[in-house]
Amino acid sequence: MNKFNVWLPAIKAGSGADVYTIRLRDALRQKGFNANITWFNHFSELFPFSHKGKVPSNTHIIIANSWNSFVFKHPSIPLITIAHHCVFDKDFEKYKTIPQKIYHNNVIYYYEKWSLEKSDAVIAVSQYTADSYNNIFSIKDVNIIHNWIDSSQFKPNNYKKNNKKFRLLFIGNWSKRKGSDLLPAIMEQLGNHYELICTSGMRERKSHKSLHSNINIIGHLPAQQSLIELYQSADLLLFPSRLEGFGYSPLEAHACGIPVVASDSSAIPEVVHDGKTGLLCPVDNIDSFVKAIKFLKNNLEVHHNMSLTARKRAVELFSEEIIISKYIKLLKSII
Repeated sequence: MNKFNVWLPAIKAGSGADVYTIRLRDALRQKGFNANITWFNHFSELFPFSHKGKVPSNTHIIIANSWNSFVFKHPSIPLITIAHHCVFDKDFEKYKTIPQKIYHNNVIYYYEKWSLEKSDAVIAVSQYTADSYNNIFSIKDVNIIHNWIDSSQFKPNNYKKNNKKFRLLFIGNWSKRKGSDLLPAIMEQLGNHYELICTSGMRERKSHKSLHSNINIIGHLPAQQSLIELYQSADLLLFPSRLEGFGYSPLEAHACGIPVVASDSSAIPEVVHDGKTGLLCPVDNIDSFVKAIKFLKNNLEVHHNMSLTARKRAVELFSEEIIISKYIKLLKSII
């Protein structure tokens, strides 16, 4: 047993960072660590200083997000900072509102700078994210440890699908960065032989009355099993995101044996192997997305082989057992 107390202070962000924190806690617990999360409300993101020095007793190591980890630094407890996504990436600028730019440049920039400087180790969830942080903050000694999947939970279902239409999924928050604005045009070109099921991610979204009839928004799925069953029912994941620090949804889909049609951008190619586990399209190229989706619908053998390869890649490269062993090795070296 690894009798170490790991503390994960985290702000409820309603994003993949929340999923990451929960999965890390659960995986460490399964390996014998006493891992616990303390959730803070979103207000703490702007004013984190009230939490300074408030570390639970008997904590052996702290793992926190780069936006606030500096406030949890303790002189005798190692601090690991997780870098999920660099909001100062030049390609991210075009998707920011003016208030976001002001907030990031005048607040978050300094919070991240202090966090990276005070850390005993920094983990980036992809090579792309590591490169982004190095470009902005000159942080070179970054441990690249990808996000992972519990492949015993996220797995294919062997029953035969009886979808009347070719079923596509869009999983994620409804935002321009995620490429959700491209969905209506893509589905309009595809027509009524295709259907798109959309979740609203972890941030609820008001209803859309002007979407094409082959788009169905079902809202947020709070239960993981419901999400897994949705993946298992699909023929394809449509992921036109313009920028990702990693890309949880493509990995989840792959683990369930689902090919992915996604943007050829940021960290996505680290998950989706173009031509092997899915097809990558130029960013914003609606015609390319439509062509790729039609190709996989009309070439069942290619689709089947991609499904098998997607599952195999997810298990061999991104399974929990493989990735968490890297975390444990780092934790023990620092402790």
